[in-house]
Amino acid sequence: MMMGSDDVQKAEEFGGMKSVERQRGFSLIEVLVAVLVLAIGLLGLAGLQTRGLKASQSSYERSVATVYAYSILDAMRANALRSDDPAVQLAAAQAYVTNGWQCDVPTDTSSLAKKDLKKWIEELQANVRADACGRVSQVGTTGLQFSVEVCWPDLGGGSDTATDNCAGGERATTLKLESLL
Repeated sequence: MMMGSDDVQKAEEFGGMKSVERQRGFSLIEVLVAVLVLAIGLLGLAGLQTRGLKASQSSYERSVATVYAYSILDAMRANALRSDDPAVQLAAAQAYVTNGWQCDVPTDTSSLAKKDLKKWIEELQANVRADACGRVSQVGTTGLQFSVEVCWPDLGGGSDTATDNCAGGERATTLKLESLL
C-alpha cells in the first residue's frame, strides 16, 4: 500500500512522519534525568570520601596516642627499675601519677618524673591533637601496676561521654592502657 502525496501531507500534519524524526536522539528530559542521576551518585561518592577521611584521621590519632601512652609507661619503667629496692621502685613510679587529667603542659620540672610528664604532654599535644590530655594513675595501692589514659575532645567520632572524661562529659575519644612495670 503506497501512500499518496495527500496521505503524506495528512500524516505530517498529525505528526506521523515527524515522530520518526523525533526519535533520532535523546530528548532534553532524558539528558536532564541522566545528569541528575549522575549528580546524585557523585554526591554519594563525595560523602563516602569525607567519611573515609574522618575515619583515617581518627585511626591516625588513636595510633599516635597509643605510641605516646607506651612511651610514658616505658619512661616510668626505666625510672622505677633504676633501683633494686621495691620501695624505691614504687616511689619512683608513683611520682608519675597525675591528679586527674593533665591538659596543660606542666611547668614543674624539679624531678625526672615531672620532666618526663612535661615532655609527654607536649608531645601528645603536638602530635595527637592540641587539646589532648593525659592521666597516669596507680591500679590498686601496693603494686607496680599503673594505668595511662590519653583523651581528646572528638565531637565527630568520640564515644566517651563520661562526666569525668577530659572534655567534661562532651564527646571524646579515650585510650586506656594498663601495665605492670
